Amino acid sequence: MLQVAKLQNRELLEGSQEQPNSISRRSYGNYNLVEMKTKDHWNLSDEEFESQFETYKLKPGMFSHEAHIRLAYIHINKYGSDRAEINMCDQIKGFAESLGDVHKFNKTVTIAAVKTVNHFMKKSTSGDFRGFLAEFPRLFTDFKGLLGQHYGYNVFADKRAKEQYQEPDLLPF
Repeated sequence: MLQVAKLQNRELLEGSQEQPNSISRRSYGNYNLVEMKTKDHWNLSDEEFESQFETYKLKPGMFSHEAHIRLAYIHINKYGSDRAEINMCDQIKGFAESLGDVHKFNKTVTIAAVKTVNHFMKKSTSGDFRGFLAEFPRLFTDFKGLLGQHYGYNVFADKRAKEQYQEPDLLPF
């Protein structure tokens, strides 16, 4: 299993039968994380990563929280935020279904993630995803906390939030 400090959405990684064979350290701002190279989405170009995910060929262990954020970043850059929301919902739901676990898809969290990434992209001075993560490490280290500023309840567990997008009840995006 991927070992990452403060990893959010760890449930998407469970069930992978792949065993890591080496460990590397990656740093985001003042945060360090440990990850397994065998499951590293960084070995793929943006085009390869997007294509493998869209066609459900990406190994499940490679789709970490960081990879979710990267995919949103790619889609926003390539298609704009409105289309990115649609693409991400369709593809993540399809990916979960291809793994036989449609219950892991959460429409509200997916759309909120795209909106959150888009918000920070507008403030970014970086020209690439690695720089973007270094600029805004909370996207990786405290994503639930970021969403908690918008939602006064646990959107990760709420059945309505999983099935249908719920507007924030605290702070609009």
